[in-house]
Amino acid sequence: MAEAKAKRAAYMRAWRAANRDRIRASGRAWAAAHPEQTMRWYRANIALAAERNKAWVRANKPHRTKYEAARHEKNAEHKSTADKVRYHADRAKHIAVARAWQKAHPSECVALQGKRRARKLRATPNWLTLDQEAEIRAWYARALAANKTVDHIVPLQGKIVCGLHVPRNLQLLTFSENASKGNRMALAA
Repeated sequence: MAEAKAKRAAYMRAWRAANRDRIRASGRAWAAAHPEQTMRWYRANIALAAERNKAWVRANKPHRTKYEAARHEKNAEHKSTADKVRYHADRAKHIAVARAWQKAHPSECVALQGKRRARKLRATPNWLTLDQEAEIRAWYARALAANKTVDHIVPLQGKIVCGLHVPRNLQLLTFSENASKGNRMALAA
């Protein structure tokens, strides 16, 4: 009895391995035909579904990375808009998550800040006069007084072109405007 059971189990494992795509297609077809039951199962087993998803992502990381990169490139504009909508819908949560990450990863934050300072130093030309340096400091003072941030019109770390840390490349933006602009240059229409 036990031997027959073991044989049957081995046979089923081999059959499942040989017919993965067929099983997957059958499951998808059933889920598409029974959306209410599928959602009921997910709601009742949300922790199990999340754990299965995490395990799949861990097991398929290289495939997932390539897939995400291709998907991002194909839908970059739509994703950017969707990300902004999602961010503004729950801004406080996103800020809390970012602060928690910063608290949990202080060394990475210091490294990123150092990288930015180094980039700014490399982007500050030798020919900058003392008057221009004073003008840059004035930009930062105005930003502080107006509760805004100083933005580089042409980013210091742009994908296509890198700007300089000079007065004519600076502008005042609100924090949210500067964050949404990111590392991009606003092109004139």
